[in-house]
Amino acid sequence: MTVGAPQMRDTQDVYRTIEYDRWSQRAGFDQDEHYLISHYLDRDRKTLEAGTGGGRILLAMKEMGFSSLHGFDFVPEFIDQARRRDPEAAIGSTFRTPRSSCMPPPASTNSSTSNN
Repeated sequence: MTVGAPQMRDTQDVYRTIEYDRWSQRAGFDQDEHYLISHYLDRDRKTLEAGTGGGRILLAMKEMGFSSLHGFDFVPEFIDQARRRDPEAAIGSTFRTPRSSCMPPPASTNSSTSNN
C-alpha cells in the first residue's frame, strides 16, 4: 500500500474520489467511439448506457441526433454532474442511479452457517 494513498472501501469510493474528474468532466467521443456509434446504432431506437459517468457519451449522441437516450450509474455524484451538463433536460430526466432494491446484496464475508 502506498503511504498517503486514500483508503478505498469499494469501487464507488474510487470513482467518487481519485477517478471523479476523469469520468465526470470529459466531453465528446474519441475516434473509435464515434465510428462505432455512427455505424452501428440507430438514431431512432432507444439507447441505454450503463455506467454513464458524467453523461459524456449520451450528450455527444444527442448532438448526433439521437433522441431516446437513457443512462444510469451507481455513483450518484456522476448522475448529478450529468444532469448539470444537460441544462435543457433533453436527457437529464433519464439519468438515474439504480434503486438499491434492484441491486444484489453484497457478498457475505462470513462463510459460517448455523444449523439451528
